[in-house]
Amino acid sequence: MDVLKELESLKASHYYCEDSWYSCPLAEGGCIDDRKPKDECDCGAEDQRKRVDALIEYLSNNGFKPIRK
Repeated sequence: MDVLKELESLKASHYYCEDSWYSCPLAEGGCIDDRKPKDECDCGAEDQRKRVDALIEYLSNNGFKPIRK
């Protein structure tokens, strides 16, 4: 198992709803609510992705050597 690749795969997608009024502005198709900034995440995916990236970077920079079976 490639632990770093598995961590990478855990990154969240931006929230998408068939009624795009409720979608995250950064989701595919965006959001039609004009009150929301079009270039800002409002679903939490960006924060979650940053946490995963920070964990991957920490492990990579601190000698993490996964044992492969």
